[in-house]
Amino acid sequence: MGQVSAFVVRSKLLPEDRVENGGNGSTGDERELDYVQILNGLLPSSIRVLAWCPVPEEFSARFSCRGRHYRYFFLNMNGELDIDAMRKAASYFIGENDFRNFCKLDVQKQINNFKRRIVSADIVPYEGIPANVDSKLYTLELQGTAFLWHQVRCMMAILFLVGQRLEEPEIVRYLLDIEKYPAKPEYEMAHDVPLVLYDCRFDGLEWRYQADSSNVHEEKILRELFGQWHDHKLKETLSGLLCATVGRKGNHILPGGNTDEAATFVMGGDGYRKVTKSYKRVEKRKRQRAFEVINESYRKTAKYERQQLKMAERKDSTDNNGDTMEE
Repeated sequence: MGQVSAFVVRSKLLPEDRVENGGNGSTGDERELDYVQILNGLLPSSIRVLAWCPVPEEFSARFSCRGRHYRYFFLNMNGELDIDAMRKAASYFIGENDFRNFCKLDVQKQINNFKRRIVSADIVPYEGIPANVDSKLYTLELQGTAFLWHQVRCMMAILFLVGQRLEEPEIVRYLLDIEKYPAKPEYEMAHDVPLVLYDCRFDGLEWRYQADSSNVHEEKILRELFGQWHDHKLKETLSGLLCATVGRKGNHILPGGNTDEAATFVMGGDGYRKVTKSYKRVEKRKRQRAFEVINESYRKTAKYERQQLKMAERKDSTDNNGDTMEE
């Protein structure tokens, strides 16, 4: 919801009149193109541009970002999750830590620094819009300066295990201790759908919203979004009705219950439960190879050689043109 992208577009203005070059944003009576309306006319209805901002060439939507705010939504049906335990475990993420055990390694990037700073992490009730004080929805409110690949989903996976009382909150502290856990234990990431990039923080950006006194553009976006919401709400209602119908047919349990005492149902954030006959604690699971070993193995592959060759060709092309580019 707070995604930011950066790309080159054409302009109606002279270079010296553009804001990013110190101009006032107009050439005589000529105003800048309405990028918001143009892009929204090309994009699918599930993607909507809200505002734009001129930036200098060296700006990077990824590397110029000073902070990110993530939200991960989940249901707590019938009190099946210990929210206090999850909140305690989440608090251990705060600060600068090595998150190698809470991410998926991207060998193409050859990352060797896994330290990231978490500014805040908390589990809070989410009443929704419009507000419903009886809602069973919660969200992990997570803010940090930067994140590794799939870091939030890995963090949430461990929090779910803590919430189900399959692990103690201290498992987070143990996994952040790279001397005790130099390699990541094997576990499944939490589901991707409930994860939202809620906001991104940049310094000095002045967003430009479409100047339309009649708010026609905004009303159109709201109509489209309402249509999406209405569609999902109807599907939610019909699915709930089906659950109630099936439940009247005989013996049943509510979500989160368990009729097989020998089995354990593990949550993953998608509403389904993975059944395991014998749950193995994270500290006793098989561990992946150390990232140094994985990176070294990738550097010996033909794919790595092709990647390096392509990067070298791009660099030569850039140097010859006298331009700069982001790697």
